[in-house]
Amino acid sequence: WTFTILDWQFINAFALPGGYVYVTRCLITLAENEAQLAGVLAHEIGHVTARHSAERYGSSQIAGLATVLSGILLGQAGAQATGGLSQ
Repeated sequence: WTFTILDWQFINAFALPGGYVYVTRCLITLAENEAQLAGVLAHEIGHVTARHSAERYGSSQIAGLATVLSGILLGQAGAQATGGLSQ
């Protein structure tokens, strides 16, 4: 397992195939205690072990890349708009 903290200004956590789990700094600061953060991490680990990401990886790879690029180029509002459209 590889856990990474992202310095993003919005609340999010996600997992990718191969045991890569990402959580944003904003989510960590909003957690009231370690148990809440552990619950989020366990939820994401569950996605990896159930291979949810692997099943959706092909179709969502482009959408995820578009969201990240929108975030970089247009800021948080662009990322949220692109993320909403891709869903």
